[in-house]
Amino acid sequence: MPIKTNHRLFELKPILTTRLASLLIPFIVFIVLSCTSSTQQKSLTLNILHINDTHSHLEPDSGGVNMVFNGIATKAFLGGFSRIKTAVDRYRETRQNVLFCHAGDAVQGTLYFTKFQGDADIEFLNLIGIDVMTFGNHEFDKGTIVPKKLVKNARFDIVSANIDFSQEPEIHSKVRPYVVKYFNSQPVAIIGVTTEDTVTISGPLPTIKFTDVIETLKVTVKEIEDKSIDKIIVISHIGYDADKKVAQEVSGIDVIVGGHSHTLLGDKEYSDFGLVPEGSYPTVIKKNNGDVVLIVQAWKWGQVLGAITVDFDEQGKIKDYKAEQVILINDRFIQNRQEIHHDSETYNKIIDSINRSNGIRIFPEDTEVLKYLAPLKTQIDDLKRQVLAVAEDDLIIGLNSGPGPLVIDSFVAKTNADIGLINRGSIRRNLSTGDITLGDVYEVMPFGNTLFIVYLKGYEIKQILEDGIDFQVTHNPNDPYYPYVSGIKYSVRPKEIKGRRVYELFKKNNDGTIESLNMVDVYKFVTIGFIAKQGGDGFVFFNNFKGNVIDTGLLDVDVFSEYLSYQRTIYNPTEERIRIDVSSNIQQTMTYLLFAIYNFEIHTLSKRLQKPCKLDKANSTASFMLKLHNLKS
Repeated sequence: MPIKTNHRLFELKPILTTRLASLLIPFIVFIVLSCTSSTQQKSLTLNILHINDTHSHLEPDSGGVNMVFNGIATKAFLGGFSRIKTAVDRYRETRQNVLFCHAGDAVQGTLYFTKFQGDADIEFLNLIGIDVMTFGNHEFDKGTIVPKKLVKNARFDIVSANIDFSQEPEIHSKVRPYVVKYFNSQPVAIIGVTTEDTVTISGPLPTIKFTDVIETLKVTVKEIEDKSIDKIIVISHIGYDADKKVAQEVSGIDVIVGGHSHTLLGDKEYSDFGLVPEGSYPTVIKKNNGDVVLIVQAWKWGQVLGAITVDFDEQGKIKDYKAEQVILINDRFIQNRQEIHHDSETYNKIIDSINRSNGIRIFPEDTEVLKYLAPLKTQIDDLKRQVLAVAEDDLIIGLNSGPGPLVIDSFVAKTNADIGLINRGSIRRNLSTGDITLGDVYEVMPFGNTLFIVYLKGYEIKQILEDGIDFQVTHNPNDPYYPYVSGIKYSVRPKEIKGRRVYELFKKNNDGTIESLNMVDVYKFVTIGFIAKQGGDGFVFFNNFKGNVIDTGLLDVDVFSEYLSYQRTIYNPTEERIRIDVSSNIQQTMTYLLFAIYNFEIHTLSKRLQKPCKLDKANSTASFMLKLHNLKS
């Protein structure tokens, strides 16, 4: 039987639909607006986790960190992605509304990048559950290789407001200036910015343009606020000092999650453990209008997991916060160059002090991360056996010999610096005749320092030498460890007072000639973070230096390895870059006095003989006396 259709019903449907719509639409709009208003005015507690500048440190740092436990200097071992994963998972289990950020420089710094060119780093960032990341300058060390891999393989958002990728469509289509994420139905905007210095300290292609960070943020924040979003986080890779400037000059930002400057933030507790925070965590910037901006950063290499809980009120203003960052520490410790056994009383005391602390914890390693790491580590161990060069001589550590002069030469060559300096204590072993492997290089420089660039005037370089030499002469009077240099040569009078020890300070030109170092000229100076950031080994000049100190992120062992591979054959250095004048102060005073007498005698004889007599600078007391005797005869 054919189905009968009620045509009248279908004819009425459009009419009914239209009438219902006219009645319902205002009601629906009212409900939506009410919900929206309620959402905008609802308070929010947001838990932010963050790391930065992990620099391919997938394993714990092998060089260790100098700390203090129970008043005893102790080398501790921090970080490792397996511990980051455990810590993050535990945090997520006990908190809601968690945002996990990476503030850039995920790559460049260990053999994991040398070998895998960023692939391993991206996979491990996925494993630990990053939500949002911005670019660091070292993501551009290989042009667009790493950015392209990131946008293709990352299972997290990548944000960048001040990098123009429009001429790189493969990247441009995947990177946004900011993302909006919802927590308890509340929108939170996350913006990314990267230092404009990337153009000069890394290797971005000309197709990639960087815009001014502050001006870009002003425009981007306004765009976000025009969308009625009042909770704004900036993930920045511009450095701690620049973050503070942004907080002062850009309105509307609530939290800045920073990177680039490898800044440890914390309270007095970290100082009690022998660490030196550069500011409080968080650093609170109070604006003239009463607004508060929180600045956080998590040191470097995954050694700290930053964690802060932020309470927003109904107007999107910060009403409270709680800092919970933690240093991720291993259960391995060294004191007086001896491993601390786990069954010892010393070990138990260290563990007790850690358990009583607020900001240091031992986390077990995540088994999934270890499973992924194992085959990669095997390849890295094989790589360490790779032969880089052949030594034709034994390279024995000495005043002007051993690996030290070659190491600092490699730094100068890599960075195109004018002058380089490294403390002798950074060079830990000799190199023997024969094959030099990558593993050997890691034993020569085990501390994992990165190279720093500073622009200094000649008199500042002299001051740096005076500071470092004074420290050595004071602490090691019988065997001072004079710093190795490249691009200059100098003489030292160790028995003089500070400020008068360094003399005959010469700059070496590219053609091999030398000239006096100009005290007011500016020179590009390269050293390591231990000196430029910590003022280590007595280089206290840097403790009060207010100029720009640029962390290149280049690892010392990588730079030296590259240099050896290029040279292929090396010899023990023989150039006299440092000359030691061991004459005593009394001898020097007598020398000056006798030279003055000699000068006077020459002048007197010239007048008596009525002809000029040649003034020949004497080199010793004996020669002065001999010449005076001959003249008088």
